[in-house]
This record gives sequence, C-alpha cells and structure tokens, in this order.
Amino acid sequence: MQKILYSFLFLCLFINMINAQNIDNNDTLKITDLQEVIISASRTGEKRIDIAQPVTLIKSSQIKFGNFQTTGDVLQNLGNVFVQRSQMGGGSPVIRGFEANKVLIVVDGVRMNNAIYRGGHLQNIISFDPNILERIEVLNGTGAVMYGSDALGGVMSIYTKNPLLIAENDGKKFKGSAFVRYSSANSENTIHTDFNFAGNKWASLTSITMSSFDDLKKGTNSIKGFETFGMSNHYATQILGLDTMVVNPNPDVQIQTGYKQIDVLQKVRFSSSKKQQHLLNLQFSTTNNVPRYDRLTDRNSAGNLVFAEWNYGPQIRSLVSYQYTLETENNPFFDKMRVMPSYQFIEESRLIRRFKSNIRSENVEQVNIYSMNIDFQKNDNKREIRYGIEVNSNYVGSSALNRNILSEVNIPIVTRYPDQSRYDLLGIYFSQNWEITPKWVLNVGLRYSYFWLNSSFNSQFFPVLNTLNANVSQKNGALSHQASIVGKLGNFRVSVLSSSGFRNPNVDDMTKLFVSTQIGNSANQLRLTIPNTNLKPEFVWNNEITLIYSKENKFQIEGTAFYSRLNDAIVLRNTSVNGQFSVNIPPRTYFYQTTVNTGLAEIWGFSARISAKLSEAFSMRANISYTWGRDLTAQSPLDHIPPLFGSFFLNYQTKKLELSAYTIFNGWKNLADYSTSGEDNLQYAVKDAGMPEWYTFNFKASYQFNDKLTAQAGVENILDQSYRTFSSGVHSPGRNLILNVRINF
Repeated sequence: MQKILYSFLFLCLFINMINAQNIDNNDTLKITDLQEVIISASRTGEKRIDIAQPVTLIKSSQIKFGNFQTTGDVLQNLGNVFVQRSQMGGGSPVIRGFEANKVLIVVDGVRMNNAIYRGGHLQNIISFDPNILERIEVLNGTGAVMYGSDALGGVMSIYTKNPLLIAENDGKKFKGSAFVRYSSANSENTIHTDFNFAGNKWASLTSITMSSFDDLKKGTNSIKGFETFGMSNHYATQILGLDTMVVNPNPDVQIQTGYKQIDVLQKVRFSSSKKQQHLLNLQFSTTNNVPRYDRLTDRNSAGNLVFAEWNYGPQIRSLVSYQYTLETENNPFFDKMRVMPSYQFIEESRLIRRFKSNIRSENVEQVNIYSMNIDFQKNDNKREIRYGIEVNSNYVGSSALNRNILSEVNIPIVTRYPDQSRYDLLGIYFSQNWEITPKWVLNVGLRYSYFWLNSSFNSQFFPVLNTLNANVSQKNGALSHQASIVGKLGNFRVSVLSSSGFRNPNVDDMTKLFVSTQIGNSANQLRLTIPNTNLKPEFVWNNEITLIYSKENKFQIEGTAFYSRLNDAIVLRNTSVNGQFSVNIPPRTYFYQTTVNTGLAEIWGFSARISAKLSEAFSMRANISYTWGRDLTAQSPLDHIPPLFGSFFLNYQTKKLELSAYTIFNGWKNLADYSTSGEDNLQYAVKDAGMPEWYTFNFKASYQFNDKLTAQAGVENILDQSYRTFSSGVHSPGRNLILNVRINF
C-alpha cells in the first residue's frame, strides 16, 4: 500500500505543478463552486463556503455518466465512502469508522433510520433508485444538532428530482427520458423511464426502474499467493427434491448472488403562489429474494455447506410525505417555514434453511413509521438563524415460524424482535450562523432529544433466559452541540469544529433475540444474541480542522484531520447468563453475546482531496482517507474501521463527448487490526492474513449524438482483478462491460 500512497502524493504534486503553469491561461474555467448551496448541513440550505464540515456533493450528471447499478455503487465510486457488502444485493456505507445504525440516512428530508436498524451491516441503501437522484450530499462528522440520534459518523442526504413547472421545463408541458443498460459481470438488464407533466402551477414527475441481476462473476487475476481466495467451488441446489452440493463449472462465478428489483417514484407539485409550495412525494421499492452470499458459502468441519437457503426475503420500502413551504416578508419569527409530515412502511424478511433440512425458518419484520418535521429559517444581514422540531414514532411488528417445505406444517419460533414494540423520539434544535466579519463566520447550535422505548421479549424458546428482565421501558434524554468558526483568508479557507453526537439504543440494540453466525467451521457451535435491557446512549465528542486552498476556482486542495472520542460505545461482546457463557440444547451449543456499553473508545483519521482544471477540456480529482479506531477499555481494535482507501479520476469533456479514466484502491487490512467482536467478518478474509490490498482501473465514455440520443459505454476493472473489500463476504465484479442507450423525449 505504500507504493499506492507514494504514487498518490507524487501525482498530487505533479498536478499542482502543471496547474501552476496553466491556470492563468483559462480564466473562464471552473472546477468547483464554494458558493454551492448545501442542504444537509442546515436542513434549509447554506453556502458551502460557510460550512465547517467536509461535504461531498454528488450531482445527477455524475451519477448519470457513471452508470452505476445501485446507490451503494455511487457512494463507493464518487462519494469518498467505504462500502461493505455481504451479498451483491447490498452495500453498507462506512463514514469515519461508523457504519449501519451509526450513520444517518435521510431521503428528501425524511429520516430513514428506524427502530430495527442494526449495528452490523445494512443493505437498505439499495432501496434508493440512483436513476432518479438529483444529488447526494455526504456530510462527514457528527450531524446530531440538525438530525439527532444516529448521526455519529455522518449524514447521507439523498435528494430525488422534483417536478418542474412549465417555466422551469423549457416551456414544455411534457418531457421525459428513458434508457436501457446492460452490464456483463452480472448480466444486468435495467430499463428506466421518467417523465414530467408541467403546468403553470401544477407539475407531476413519474419514474420507474426495473432491474435484473444474474450471478456475479469475480475477476480472474488473483493476488499472488491467494489464487484460491474467493473461488466458488460448490453450491447447493435440489436434485429430485434432495439438497445436493454441486460442483461449480466456473468457480469465478459466485452462484446465488442474483436478484431483481423494482423502484417507483411519483411526485406531485402545486405552486399556489410564488411564496407557497406543496409537494406530495410517493416512493416504493421492492426486491425478490436477495441471497446472502456469505452465509451460503459457510462450511462445517466436514467441509459441507451449512445452508441450502439464506435469503433476505422481499425487501419493501414505501414512503409517503407531504411538504409545505412558506416564504414570508416582515415576519418577526421566520422568513421561511417548512412543514413535512411523512409515513413509511418497511418490511424485511430472513428465509433460512440448513443444508439437507426440510425446515425453513421464516422471520418477517415490519416497521410503521410516522414523523413530522417543522423547520424555520430567519435571516438578517449577518445572521442566519434556524430552529425546528422533529417527532418520530416507530411501531415494530415481528413474526417467525418454522415451515416444513414438504408437509407445509408451520410451527411458531422465537421472533427476532418483540412483537408490538414501540420507539419514539422528540427533538428540538437551534442553530445560528453569524458573519462576524466578511472573513470570519461563527456557527453555534444546540439540540435536545428525548426518547421512549417500550417492549418485552418472550423467552419461552430459551427458558434459561427467564432470569432476564423481559419488560423493557426506557426513557432517555440527550443534549448535543456544535460550534465552529470558518475563516476565509484570500485563497485559503480554514475551519475549526467542535461537536458532540449520540445514538440512543433502539429496539434492535436492547431486545433482539436471535441465533446468528456459527463459530469457526463448526455448524453445531452458534452465537446466540440475547437482549440487554440496561443499555445507555452512546456519545461521541468530535474535533476537527479543515484547510482548503483554492485558486480562482481552477485548482483546489483540501485536507481534514479529526479526532473522535466515544463514551459508552454500543458494541457486541460475549456475555454470560447465570454465570454460564453458553447453553447446550442438543444437537447444538449456543454461546451468548449481547450489545453492551464499552467504557471508552477513540477514532481519529484524515482525508485529503485535490481537484484541478488542467486545460479547457481536461480535469482531474483525487481523494484519500485513513481511519484508526480502538476500544480503549478492552485494548482491542474497534470494528468497522476501513483500511486506507481512495480514488483518482482524469476527465475529458467537450460539448458532445465525455471521457473518464479512473482508479479505485484499498489498502491492506492486517489481521491484527480486525475487531474481536465478529462484526469485521474475519471468517470471510484470507486465513492468517486479513484482507489484501487491491486497485482497479476503469474507463467510461458518453457521446451525445443530438438532443434526443446519447450512447454510453464503459469498462470497469479493466485488469480483471480478483478482490474483496474489507469485511465483505462476496468478491467484487471482475472485468465489466457496460452499454447504455439513453433517449430524451
């Protein structure tokens, strides 16, 4: 990895020298705009130059050109975000060493994190259709003041496109686009269309995307010494009604990774006046069964597959929100108000059957979420004041049964979560930006949040747990702050930030009861996750400094260093019940584990980004990130800490032609840096070595024939490298040819 790091630093210096020679010859060219309005940092919009935290902005044009299959792919390639995968139909973003329920996802202003967001790895990001996104804003660092719980590592704000009125739609009443795309690595077939009906006051936007993904082929060129890593030599199938291990004719094809997905969006906009806007937002996403590939490759001590089936069942996400926006003049309390009630329905299933067993366990979780956000903004010449309130209620339903696939006889089993659990939150926030002088901007903010959790779990299937408190009723309050100062000193911009964040334990943390992974290669030794009703919120105190040098919007280099300290961090640890660390229920032994508050932990790291305009047509950008984390109480590495990673892009663009050559790379994750909790999935890494470093070379092209027709093509992983990202249980795609035809109408 040292070679990659040194090459990156040398390249940055080389680009700087080139830019120094050429920068004055292209006065009209720009690579970035620090005046860009960023919504995520303040909920209502703020100039990028006034924001202390690093924000990665991904625009729709970048997403469109990149032809990425999922939003997880977008984040990994364009968002300076590390992404973990347990199966092809997944993608768990990691920001600053925080993952899953410690990273907040917001779509169109609505909180996505719910009462059952877990602390391991999540696949929910695939439920956001990248083909209808207007932009993604990745806010690095705690965003608790504006968003409350869960925003420890950062906030990913996803914004879908809005309907356009006639005046905004080139005077056209009807306008739309469509494309078909094929990708060779997994035989992807995607069809998408969106169309806008425009009036003077009314507008409607409809989007439909249907995708089919076949089994994923990994690269054929393995790292020397690891030629068999990731080979899929056998898979389970049924022959004459019997589970059979079948030899894979092509071990580079990861059989049982394919799935299908449908995404639908409908928005209706009504502009009752220039100062009043109404927006109805309907979203729906569903998949068929998504195979969890890592579990389907598990072997027991005899070398046989452990599971014949392990599927996330049809994953359903639906959203209904209404947004009312009012702008006023001479109002003493606000200049702008936004009221947004919303409803979400989430369904997740786990369908699991062991090899040569007729019993399939079927767990179904459903969450109904009702929320209300009211945000206000008041500006004067030097101050921008924002304040608001958020209310959110989660109702959790959980069911489970064992189904005999031959006789269709169903027997109830323990549910993953207590049925009819409830989780509520209330937050009130205040934030102020004060332009002390034209060069210095001060930001201060406070938020108070309060939580209620009511639940109870049933231990009848594990009577040994009867001694645990089955009734859970918890109330917590948390205060978070943010204070920063931004200085604009000629071509330099410096910002210093101090902030705090927190995450309140949810239903998944406190009352989850389920059998998780096997230990080693023994199918009869399993981990049993049990409830902990005494959990407390986890808190993080974050300090960071960012320095940006920008010359006439043609060259920019940015560096950030941060240090975060966690108190009462919620982590997964081995535990005991009645002095025993396991229970034997023939034919298996279950070893207890539970979520606990560890005493103290710390995370620190740095990131650097550079972008430059090399000529009228050529530009480049690059980034690199490093994170280190340790549980100071247990004196062991924290989980979810990615290795060194980054990217480099060289772009060429004219009016009709756009080209991009780029590389994505990850450093080595050494064995000594893996967490002992099991969340880092050491069993899916190289034995006694960890996760090897890797890099890919990629090329994308787009040519616009006219206003109606655009053709796109690309090759990802040109060298056909065989690699797997840290903590993942599935190899990434090998050489991948992408073809796309887009039509505007």
